Amino acid sequence: MFLILRLFNSILFVVANVSVALYTLQRFFRAMRTHYQMVDEVEEYSNLVDQSRASLDYVGAKVMEALREMESDIGKEVYVTHNLTKLSTKIASVSRRFAELEEGIIELARLNHNMENATIETPSDINEEVRRILTSLKRHKSSAASEHNQRPQSHQSHQRRTTRMSRSHVTSPVDPVQQLPAVAPNPVSKFTAVRPSRHRSRSPGLVSEVMLLDEQRRSPADKPIGFRPAWMCPV
Repeated sequence: MFLILRLFNSILFVVANVSVALYTLQRFFRAMRTHYQMVDEVEEYSNLVDQSRASLDYVGAKVMEALREMESDIGKEVYVTHNLTKLSTKIASVSRRFAELEEGIIELARLNHNMENATIETPSDINEEVRRILTSLKRHKSSAASEHNQRPQSHQSHQRRTTRMSRSHVTSPVDPVQQLPAVAPNPVSKFTAVRPSRHRSRSPGLVSEVMLLDEQRRSPADKPIGFRPAWMCPV
């Protein structure tokens, strides 16, 4: 009986020890599994942290590169703006010069047009032109004389007119133009254009005075104050 009780006690202790050992091993394995899971999670977290740091470094490098590019672009824009300011001043000066040049061209065109309009042409044969003028003047004088003859005049007025004409013929000096030889026509220079100088200031148009070769130039002082034509004198 003592042996049975001793065996039974030993079996109970063995079972208890085995159960305690199994429970301890189970808790140990669970703890180790949890430990390994935590280690894996920590490693994964560390990997994520490393990846995030690499991403931050990459983003920082890109931001610095973008800042450098922005700085270079700003410098280029400032340089371009400076050049545009210089070019705007140059363009303004060039536009003013072009405006002055345009005004000068317009003025030259006007001067050229005025010169073309003011061109004086002389005939090829001056003697023929003078003969034609003398013939027309003689015709005019003859027509005027016929008109005077048609009007009634007194003998005294006719005598005064004849004496005045004789005095004018006696006192009139010889015109030096009559002593000049006749000019032969030049076929090469048919027309000669007289143009005013460009640098000379503009002057009003001058009307040339045409006189006969045997006509004397009279000054305004030679004409008497109370002069009247013969046909206006009373009979």
